[in-house]
Amino acid sequence: DDYCKPIEYISLGTGDLDECGLQSTDIQSLLTDYAPKCYDIDPLYDGTCNNGAIGVPGIKVKMGPPPSSQQYPAGSEPTDDYMVFSMCFDASKVSGFQESGQIGYKTKAGRATCDAYTVLPNFCDPTEATTPSPVAPASVTPAPTTPAPVTPSPITPAPVTPNPTTPAPVTPAPVTPAPVTPA
Repeated sequence: DDYCKPIEYISLGTGDLDECGLQSTDIQSLLTDYAPKCYDIDPLYDGTCNNGAIGVPGIKVKMGPPPSSQQYPAGSEPTDDYMVFSMCFDASKVSGFQESGQIGYKTKAGRATCDAYTVLPNFCDPTEATTPSPVAPASVTPAPTTPAPVTPSPITPAPVTPNPTTPAPVTPAPVTPAPVTPA
């Protein structure tokens, strides 16, 4: 029955920020929006609790009743046990998901931590965190090369056979001698 107590807050692990030169104070500038506004968001949560226990440092989302200034409008109070929220981050600096992260939560019964694979935002862009400084390659001077001599292949013209021409037969015109008269 203790496990059914309402969740007071959850904490979304931000991963190892030292890996990419970030601090927890940088998270607030990366968080561009969240909804609903009735939840209290603390992006500087260090994971400690009142009793000194250490949980999951990261973004703390208080799920309890909203502050009095942001009470639910009459008739819109939640009627089920589901709580939904959404967070948006600066996409030019937050890329993809953490391979292995953690989500912590606290109820009146205590605190717990769950592993979360490829669910939480990756605040350390792997291309920025692990890309070494560019190194200029050593200059390489290629050895001179002399092209091999090329002998052209002989070209033999195709044989041409003349067409035999047979002259057309010429038949001489008949010659009739002129009549001769004796004298």
